[in-house]
Amino acid sequence: PAADSFPLANPTPFHGKNLAASWHDRPLQQTLTLRAGVPVTLTLHARSVPPPDFVKPKRLGANTPAHTAIRHLHRGVNLGNGWEAPPPYSWGIRYTTEDIDAIAAQGFDHIRVPVAWHFHLKTDPQGKTHISPDLLRDLEPVLKHALQKNLRILLDWHHFHDLTKDPATHKPTFITGWETIARHFKDWPDTLLLELLNEPCDALTTEAVNPLHTETIRAIRRIDPTRILILSPGKFGHISELDRLHLPDDDPRLIVTVHCYEPFHFTHQGAEWVNLQDLRNITFPGPPATPLPVPDTLKNNPEIVDFIHRYNTAPTDQNPSSDLHLRALLAQARKWSDHFGRPIHLGEFGSITLADPASRLRHATTVRDLAQHHKIPYTWWDWKARFAYWDEKSNHPLLPGLLKN
Repeated sequence: PAADSFPLANPTPFHGKNLAASWHDRPLQQTLTLRAGVPVTLTLHARSVPPPDFVKPKRLGANTPAHTAIRHLHRGVNLGNGWEAPPPYSWGIRYTTEDIDAIAAQGFDHIRVPVAWHFHLKTDPQGKTHISPDLLRDLEPVLKHALQKNLRILLDWHHFHDLTKDPATHKPTFITGWETIARHFKDWPDTLLLELLNEPCDALTTEAVNPLHTETIRAIRRIDPTRILILSPGKFGHISELDRLHLPDDDPRLIVTVHCYEPFHFTHQGAEWVNLQDLRNITFPGPPATPLPVPDTLKNNPEIVDFIHRYNTAPTDQNPSSDLHLRALLAQARKWSDHFGRPIHLGEFGSITLADPASRLRHATTVRDLAQHHKIPYTWWDWKARFAYWDEKSNHPLLPGLLKN
């Protein structure tokens, strides 16, 4: 809420000079200047104050239709860098029924299919929106074959950057688009699940995406009342945003998906799209046998300098390239899910193929084990692109131990 509308906007501290407020599970930080030899006593007084107009979310229990649906999801893989690229899929990755055969043979039980629907929705002169026939001719044979192979499908709207940068302007396109998609797939089996939007971010914060979710869900429900829908919090689906996520209390057919690429400087080393193209040779876990120098091009980046210092010096249990944050985040996701009765799904995790293979496998199995411990189904990013599980040249997995458990 705005600072002047919060109940603690202009209060007098109970005793002392300072008063501060924080939202759920968010830390408060205070710096004090001390004098050597002078004892200091800190006394903290705390009270709970709900924000204005706060409506406590309903707790739905553990036996909703969404819980029934998620029990069939265990381990999946993303068909990444394909249909979410601008036409004509210029990133060079194409998916066919042969990929589906290999995915099923490996033991995956579901696929997540990212599609940039905004490139493929056309409005006719009468004002009716249609899905491009060219997309459907390419996409639907793969989806139908996946269903024949008993794979469940998470069909996702991906990379709608105009919406995340300017939600108010592009909201009508988004809602109309989902009405069109829902109408097209409404007679498909219930093993097809619809994911509203990949990684809300930028202006589409969690607080901003909450009402958009609600309005979009209502539009879909007028067409397909029982379809299982999947949605995500803001900040790219980060687990720390779950406490800001509000869902319609009257809809028990919603699964919440989150993404987790911790430790980010390991999983995205060498990735030019996040300006880490010169960061290489990060192992998992750290520290390295030989200290890693800071690349010349990154010496003015304090975040990278700090990461590499801690990576070189901190023991494994405190190292930034370890499972330190993974454990806390997945435990937080499980706690949130249990409290509110909303099934949780790990929609993306993975590491770039530029990382060394042994570290990739250690990272993959670490996340897998933590997810399984917390009973969170997972979907690896991705099948055969920059974070590949599958080597298309040899027709063998790059991470052969991922699915052993």
